[in-house]
Amino acid sequence: MRRTGSARADLVREVIALVALAEAGLFALAFPCIVIIVTALRTPYCLHLAWALAAAWLLVCVVSFVFIGFPAGALCPPTQDQIRDDLRSVREALK
Repeated sequence: MRRTGSARADLVREVIALVALAEAGLFALAFPCIVIIVTALRTPYCLHLAWALAAAWLLVCVVSFVFIGFPAGALCPPTQDQIRDDLRSVREALK
Protein backbone atom coordinates (compact mmCIF):
# COMPACT_ATOMS: atom_id res chain seq x y z
CA MET A 1 0.00 0.00 0.00
CA ARG A 2 1.29 3.46 -0.85
CA ARG A 3 1.87 6.23 1.59
CA THR A 4 -0.25 9.41 1.36
CA GLY A 5 2.70 11.62 0.46
CA SER A 6 3.69 9.24 -2.30
CA ALA A 7 0.20 9.23 -3.86
CA ARG A 8 0.03 13.02 -3.74
CA ALA A 9 3.48 13.34 -5.26
CA ASP A 10 2.48 10.93 -8.04
CA LEU A 11 -0.73 12.88 -8.68
CA VAL A 12 1.12 16.21 -8.82
CA ARG A 13 3.76 14.71 -11.13
CA GLU A 14 1.09 13.34 -13.47
CA VAL A 15 -0.84 16.63 -13.56
CA ILE A 16 2.34 18.58 -14.34
CA ALA A 17 3.21 16.09 -17.08
CA LEU A 18 -0.27 16.39 -18.61
CA VAL A 19 -0.11 20.20 -18.55
CA ALA A 20 3.32 20.11 -20.20
CA LEU A 21 2.03 17.67 -22.82
CA ALA A 22 -0.98 19.88 -23.55
CA GLU A 23 1.24 22.95 -23.88
CA ALA A 24 3.63 21.13 -26.19
CA GLY A 25 0.71 19.94 -28.29
CA LEU A 26 -0.65 23.47 -28.58
CA PHE A 27 2.74 24.81 -29.66
CA ALA A 28 3.11 21.95 -32.13
CA LEU A 29 -0.22 22.91 -33.68
CA ALA A 30 0.26 26.69 -33.44
CA PHE A 31 3.61 26.90 -35.21
CA PRO A 32 2.37 25.38 -38.50
CA CYS A 33 -0.48 27.91 -38.42
CA ILE A 34 2.03 30.73 -38.04
CA VAL A 35 4.06 29.31 -40.91
CA ILE A 36 0.94 29.20 -43.10
CA ILE A 37 0.13 32.83 -42.32
CA VAL A 38 3.71 33.99 -42.93
CA THR A 39 3.79 32.09 -46.21
CA ALA A 40 0.63 33.90 -47.32
CA LEU A 41 1.82 37.37 -46.26
CA ARG A 42 2.37 38.69 -49.78
CA THR A 43 -0.87 37.31 -51.18
CA PRO A 44 -4.31 38.96 -51.20
CA TYR A 45 -5.65 36.07 -49.11
CA CYS A 46 -3.48 36.67 -46.02
CA LEU A 47 -6.16 38.32 -43.91
CA HIS A 48 -8.79 35.76 -44.90
CA LEU A 49 -6.39 32.92 -44.14
CA ALA A 50 -5.54 34.34 -40.71
CA TRP A 51 -9.22 34.66 -39.80
CA ALA A 52 -9.96 31.19 -41.16
CA LEU A 53 -7.24 29.70 -38.98
CA ALA A 54 -8.52 31.62 -35.95
CA ALA A 55 -12.05 30.35 -36.65
CA ALA A 56 -10.75 26.80 -36.98
CA TRP A 57 -9.03 27.05 -33.60
CA LEU A 58 -12.20 28.46 -32.06
CA LEU A 59 -14.17 25.56 -33.50
CA VAL A 60 -11.65 23.07 -32.08
CA CYS A 61 -12.00 24.74 -28.65
CA VAL A 62 -15.80 24.65 -28.73
CA VAL A 63 -15.92 21.02 -29.89
CA SER A 64 -13.41 19.92 -27.24
CA PHE A 65 -15.37 21.82 -24.57
CA VAL A 66 -18.54 20.01 -25.62
CA PHE A 67 -16.85 16.60 -25.58
CA ILE A 68 -15.22 17.22 -22.20
CA GLY A 69 -18.45 18.57 -20.73
CA PHE A 70 -20.50 15.54 -21.76
CA PRO A 71 -19.30 12.06 -20.78
CA ALA A 72 -19.50 9.36 -23.43
CA GLY A 73 -23.08 8.31 -24.01
CA ALA A 74 -24.59 11.00 -21.79
CA LEU A 75 -26.94 13.67 -23.06
CA CYS A 76 -26.51 16.05 -20.13
CA PRO A 77 -23.59 17.35 -18.09
CA PRO A 78 -22.67 15.49 -14.90
CA THR A 79 -24.87 16.22 -11.91
CA GLN A 80 -23.61 17.64 -8.65
CA ASP A 81 -24.11 14.22 -7.05
CA GLN A 82 -21.78 12.62 -9.59
CA ILE A 83 -19.17 15.34 -9.06
CA ARG A 84 -19.51 14.97 -5.27
CA ASP A 85 -19.04 11.17 -5.56
CA ASP A 86 -15.96 11.66 -7.73
CA LEU A 87 -14.45 14.13 -5.26
CA ARG A 88 -15.16 11.72 -2.40
CA SER A 89 -13.39 8.94 -4.32
CA VAL A 90 -10.35 11.13 -4.94
CA ARG A 91 -10.19 12.12 -1.26
CA GLU A 92 -10.37 8.48 -0.21
CA ALA A 93 -7.62 7.57 -2.67
CA LEU A 94 -5.38 10.29 -1.26
CA LYS A 95 -5.85 9.21 2.39
